[in-house]
Amino acid sequence: MSLDWRGKPLESLEIIINLIAATTTNTGLKIYARLDDGAYERGIEVTDEQLTAVNITRHSSTVTGTTP
Repeated sequence: MSLDWRGKPLESLEIIINLIAATTTNTGLKIYARLDDGAYERGIEVTDEQLTAVNITRHSSTVTGTTP
């Protein structure tokens, strides 16, 4: 990520969150973003079994120019 976004310097978490939250797409996708200032333990590893239990499916989109 660069140090600026849309010509605006990324000087604080508030600015970054607001810029992310203002993101929309031509198809109407709107992004919701908020700061989670919780403290989390580092170094926790997720097992293959735990990852398999996460219900994530890829959307079959025909839109081009997006990250796969």
